[in-house]
Amino acid sequence: MKNTTFLLSIFLCICSFSLSTSLFAQDYSYLVSKHSDSGFGGFYLNIEMTMRELGISRLHAHEIQNQLRDELERESGSFSRIEQTPFLKKAISNAVYAVTRNKAGEGFFKPLKFQTGEFVIVLDLDETVLTHWYRYGGVRDSEVKGSFKHKVRDTVPDTVDRKTGNSHSNPKMHFSPNLVQLRPGIEEFTKIISKTKGFKGFIIFTAKEDRSAWDVYKTWKSHTPLFFSHLLGFYTRNYLRFDSGVSKPSKDLRIFDGSLKHVFLLDDNESRVMQKDLNYRIPKFNADAYLESISKGGNRSIKGLNEDLLPSIARKVAICSIRAHEGKFKRQVTNCLRENLGVLSSQGKHKEIDLYYEANKSEHPLDKKQLYQIFHQPFHPAFSKVLTEKFPKFDNFHMLE
Repeated sequence: MKNTTFLLSIFLCICSFSLSTSLFAQDYSYLVSKHSDSGFGGFYLNIEMTMRELGISRLHAHEIQNQLRDELERESGSFSRIEQTPFLKKAISNAVYAVTRNKAGEGFFKPLKFQTGEFVIVLDLDETVLTHWYRYGGVRDSEVKGSFKHKVRDTVPDTVDRKTGNSHSNPKMHFSPNLVQLRPGIEEFTKIISKTKGFKGFIIFTAKEDRSAWDVYKTWKSHTPLFFSHLLGFYTRNYLRFDSGVSKPSKDLRIFDGSLKHVFLLDDNESRVMQKDLNYRIPKFNADAYLESISKGGNRSIKGLNEDLLPSIARKVAICSIRAHEGKFKRQVTNCLRENLGVLSSQGKHKEIDLYYEANKSEHPLDKKQLYQIFHQPFHPAFSKVLTEKFPKFDNFHMLE
């Protein structure tokens, strides 16, 4: 009997090993999307085909893509498809094997079974909840409340000294390579949301390059523990979708909720969002304007407006939650938010600022030009000009005439 059991266990091990080896050795290159993007580079998967062929969820398909892109970037040392191609077959086999064998992913979100009125909030990173491309962080000695020191490894223009952050064209100008400024009000925002009925947690989803994003994450986590106690997942550039029907690598909220009834997004840039009707286009956070406003002689109205933006959104979310749970006709929170947060994707340039201005002009007596400068001018004029010339993608960081 013991011999039979022993032989059976050996047989099962051999079968398991053979299956794993077969899975590992198979060529999955046909799952790669034909789309390519010069800006974000590298290979993306055809997500629908990957789900169908491997019988996996959307979340796991994106996780395979993430691990594929991570390995290709690591092995080739490049974002170029040409330089990554020699490593493609092995990398995609490794990714499929790793994810299908171990469902845990780097982004760490675990699928939820939502009930009516339950929701998650997806947040963008850069210029939505924090900014590290700003000028004053490098020239002030004292640490400002809501900021934390961190050496950011990210792309900077050729005209900026990568070691000092000084502009070659204007040596007196600095940007902040070692300081991250959180959008004011994020702690109050977290406190209000965390007490809101139906709230399941936050998810960060950024188009930021993976290594830089995770570097910021590790430092930020120790700085704002309250926010991170509610964080359900952290997703980066390599999770963006880029295949048929998508014009550029974009965030697909179906990763977190296939029904799209329990998820919405706060993001300053909707151009990389698939479900634009679920995005509240939050104005860009201009750290310089905020830091100037809290310094001696600064503009108190600008300070107040910046600090109230996130809490005011949180209060609207709380109202929608009450309607979802206690209203005569129970509605999904996201349906309520579509109306009450003001989805602004198709309403034209600066429309979100116009609406915010009309709603808050009595409390924050600023003219519209000042508001545009606060939220749509994250760089000093000379630095903004350099960026626009070097990187056309930065053309939305414009100056008003």
